[in-house]
Amino acid sequence: MKGFKKYNIVLTIFILLGIIASVFLYLADKQKYQYYILGLVGFISLLTGLLISNLSLYKQIRESAYQKQKLQLWNSISYRVKNAGETSFNEMPLGIILFNDDFVIEWANNYAKKAFSSELVERNFSNLNKEFADKISKRTPQFDITIYEKVYHCVHMLRDHVIYLNDITNETNVINKYKERTMALGILNLDNLDLSMTTIDAQEKALQMSHLIGILTSWCEEYNISIKGYTDERYMLIMDYKTLSRVMEKEFNVLANVKNYCDKEGLRITASIGVVCDDKSATELMKDAEAQLELALSRGGNQAIVRRDGETLFFGAKSEAMESRTPSYIRVKTAEVVDLINKYNNVYIMAHKYMDADAFGSCLGASKLVQSCGKKAKIVFDEEYIDATVKEIYNTIKMTYASCLEDLMEADEVAKKIKEKDLLILVDCQYQKLLMSDKVYRKAKHVTVIDHHRRNPDAISNYESLYTLPSASSAVELIVEMLEFVDSDKYEITQDEAMWMTMGIVVDTNNFMFHTTYRTFNALAKLQRFGADMGKAQKYLRENSEEYMKKIEFLNGLEITKDGFGIITCDDGIYERSFIAKVADSAISVSSVRAAFCIGRYEKNGVNISARSLNEENVQVIMEKMGGGGHFGVAAAQFKDVTIDEVKQKLLEVLETTKTVSAPVKKVILMKDVNGKGKINDIIDLPIETANFLIRNDQAVEATRENVKKYEIDRINAIEAEDKELKEKQELKERIEKTRIEIAVKVDTLGKLKKPISIRKVIEAFNQENNTDLDYHKVVSDFTIDALGTYEIRIQLHNDVEATITAFIVEDLNK
Repeated sequence: MKGFKKYNIVLTIFILLGIIASVFLYLADKQKYQYYILGLVGFISLLTGLLISNLSLYKQIRESAYQKQKLQLWNSISYRVKNAGETSFNEMPLGIILFNDDFVIEWANNYAKKAFSSELVERNFSNLNKEFADKISKRTPQFDITIYEKVYHCVHMLRDHVIYLNDITNETNVINKYKERTMALGILNLDNLDLSMTTIDAQEKALQMSHLIGILTSWCEEYNISIKGYTDERYMLIMDYKTLSRVMEKEFNVLANVKNYCDKEGLRITASIGVVCDDKSATELMKDAEAQLELALSRGGNQAIVRRDGETLFFGAKSEAMESRTPSYIRVKTAEVVDLINKYNNVYIMAHKYMDADAFGSCLGASKLVQSCGKKAKIVFDEEYIDATVKEIYNTIKMTYASCLEDLMEADEVAKKIKEKDLLILVDCQYQKLLMSDKVYRKAKHVTVIDHHRRNPDAISNYESLYTLPSASSAVELIVEMLEFVDSDKYEITQDEAMWMTMGIVVDTNNFMFHTTYRTFNALAKLQRFGADMGKAQKYLRENSEEYMKKIEFLNGLEITKDGFGIITCDDGIYERSFIAKVADSAISVSSVRAAFCIGRYEKNGVNISARSLNEENVQVIMEKMGGGGHFGVAAAQFKDVTIDEVKQKLLEVLETTKTVSAPVKKVILMKDVNGKGKINDIIDLPIETANFLIRNDQAVEATRENVKKYEIDRINAIEAEDKELKEKQELKERIEKTRIEIAVKVDTLGKLKKPISIRKVIEAFNQENNTDLDYHKVVSDFTIDALGTYEIRIQLHNDVEATITAFIVEDLNK
């Protein structure tokens, strides 16, 4: 390139010299030197042509050299980028997996291979991780998954068949650690404490309180709960999310501990607990915990209610609500309602949709409370939403008691007339979706509630006064008791009104089969003083022949499950809810049925379940799981846009998860270890037949007060030995659950195990590696391992201690 440049310079010099010579000759004598001049011009032209040609060629050569240099540079960058990309794909902390339409992996980077402990290529997802394969097959775009105890956030590029895995284990652990340490605050209440202690002397009271506090303290120490009493009956509980989860797993066994002790001592005391776990201030948590406790008490006590993760959970409630009414309590509640009646201008009374005898009777009773204050109330009444019994009453009113019609007002008219300074009294109902008119309720600014059903979180909360007692037979019973504490000279109950109110009690107790206490008969006696005729009441409640035959037809189809649940399904016709309830009432009379359920249509798009039990099963809890509610022995639920078979299937699923309550029992003290029942000195409840058998064979004695005290010392010694063994097993559980066992196995080209692994082999490998002697026969979840992945094997170390062995089944990469 340099020589070429010099050659062009020489040409240029010769051209210049030629030009100069030509000019010189031209000026000297152009005639004389014309031929020389022409020769020089030709020579200059030739040199100029060569120069121009060389310059053009030089330019091309330079451009070619530049392009070559540029191409070399590009090739260098491309190589480096490609090299960096390959390195990144293989070594960067992000898993990348490419697969085909058959879910077989075609390529994976090193990070992904390490995550799965497998070569991955040519492996099928289903042989690596079944949950992972399920997400991929369902084309889930993003999901989190745990692979060998590491958590990965996966992004699924649906179109390209590519999976990206990002390790979020640390972030997840931080979130879980924060969640586990979220504060939970609870309040424990000893129900009916003062009333139970009034009948015993001071020394006995101090002894019983000492034992009760000992039960609570022991329970708190077991779960590492901080407890602080601020009255004899109320205690504050402080724990965290993790501790609360453990307590929930044991279903708040302190409830049973308190009840068992009090039953043994003849005390009518139970425990109720309200707990809230949330990221709130201590003041807010305390307020919410009090609300949960109030809900537990309003549902009859002997239960725990937990508000956590945005949902309300119920525990306990395995016994009928304990009677806690006293005359002073009724007087206070009556005074609250009377004060509200006097405070506001007009009063309206409303019950539930499809008004039954109890709803109508309690509306009448509430109107008498209003009359006692010198006012007149209007009852929200819609002929379209009343049952057959109330229709009979309504027809009688239209024919005989025209003046009573003035007390009834249609819902639309009430909605127009109710003002800001008016009061709405809700009776026999506390759920907005069940009210006779939702529109009336929403317009009412001031509300009071009188009801005998158990509350749940769906119950209305914007009340100014609440009187709910699940132990009452009916809303009529509650209101008749309240009438004792108002001026009887200011209201009047006619014979027919007393009879209609009586019908409410008869219907809700199913002719005194359910919830009947001495208070029920006291209320009936008061109504009879006003002229209530039981015979006339029964005439209203008689079934017509067609209805009776239908009921017999459906009862013939009664199905009884192995656990003693009786289920009846009606045909696809439309029946009143009261009729469906009567079918359930009849079914519960069958001796082998512990709880009866009748399912039928009450409207074109609506299905109803009526549930009944004779205090052998809490059907209210069962119905709550299905979106309904009610009482311990009488409950119901309604559904929209479903078939009867679908409701039946849902009921069967709920019953499958329901822990059954045993038949009538006798409390005994075991004199020997009895297989499947308990150990020596245990005090347990057994079916009467079983208890009597053990007593006859000197294996147990009845748990009378004297026998219990006699064996108290032996029981304490047994408990100490049991506590020692329990502590040892808990320590072993901690060791086991902190340890991971990894088993490498041979797989085929698709990643499938060449030979399944038994749980026995895992237990043997665990014992060998960790110097333990776990018994394979104590394994709770026995199965065969046929794929790679993480497996959890539950093993029973003790009656109250279950440990989980975590096994990593990984691909053996040693060829």
